[in-house]
Amino acid sequence: ASADSRSADLFLMTRTNGSLISRIGMIDSTTVINDSGADIDFRVESNLQANMLLVDAGEDIVSIAGGGSHTVGSFKNTLQIEGTTGQTSSMSITRNTAGTSPPYLQFGKTRGASVGSNTIVQSGDTLGIITWSGSDGTNRDTNAAQIQIDVDGTPGENDMPGRILFKTTPDGATAPSERMRIVNGGNV
Repeated sequence: ASADSRSADLFLMTRTNGSLISRIGMIDSTTVINDSGADIDFRVESNLQANMLLVDAGEDIVSIAGGGSHTVGSFKNTLQIEGTTGQTSSMSITRNTAGTSPPYLQFGKTRGASVGSNTIVQSGDTLGIITWSGSDGTNRDTNAAQIQIDVDGTPGENDMPGRILFKTTPDGATAPSERMRIVNGGNV
């Protein structure tokens, strides 16, 4: 080999149902699992969990500690954490700094139709929703409460007027109703 622009690829392949499929491919600076789209799951075990990390290829979800794909709030979320204790069904975000800067949980929305778009949003667009759902004995699709953030005016460069809506679901109902609203001027 010489120091030129040549590169090599490495593929680990298996025969499944008579067809040769790529399980792992190492191509230049990328390692790919399930490149051939054969619905091959990727699973990492821990000492106590057979599915500590599961990429479910057929369902297009990543599951941590739960080992399965479940519907919550009427759709299957791409990232799922499920467990039987506070430790196995929690997530934490910590920032260590000698100042006042916090960690962040950030939502972003555009009106673009492709990844990486930056098309401006419009008044009334919902920027993010946090929901709480409980099992009703059949599924976990019905929301008990929501906090919703909407655009509340005409946005522009470095100008994003917003409102917060607080919603709860009344007894006997299937959807949350607005209970309180804080508009962009601060009025409740």
